[in-house]
Amino acid sequence: MSLNNRLIFKLICNIIVVLSSKTYVLSQDSLQLVPPQIKTLAKGASQKIKICLKHQCLIENVGFFTLKLVNPQTLKEVDGWFMNVFPVQYFTTIKNQTVCQDFTFNIPPLFQPNHLDAYIYCTLPTRTDSVKLTFPLK
Repeated sequence: MSLNNRLIFKLICNIIVVLSSKTYVLSQDSLQLVPPQIKTLAKGASQKIKICLKHQCLIENVGFFTLKLVNPQTLKEVDGWFMNVFPVQYFTTIKNQTVCQDFTFNIPPLFQPNHLDAYIYCTLPTRTDSVKLTFPLK
């Protein structure tokens, strides 16, 4: 295979194809954050959300998740007020195994907005992924 053909093949293997609102990454070390399936969060209660990472890493990698909680009205982080004590959590990828981490925080009963924005980042040495979620509050 010529050099040009190898470069084209590698490029094709890294193209992201979007089909029916799902993202398929055609790469050996692709990442996909799997956000929690939570409908609402309760004010005045402790919350636990599970964040998972699907990957096709062929070797072990050390990476980390970051969770930032943001007031949607002021666009300021509220991690301290919400006692998001461990906003950064490290993990090691194992070939063909999904990685999951729990984040625990408390939503103060006096928090005024009726929803909360959460920014979730996943970082590995060669790849990153992120997602923004909006949780309705009751």
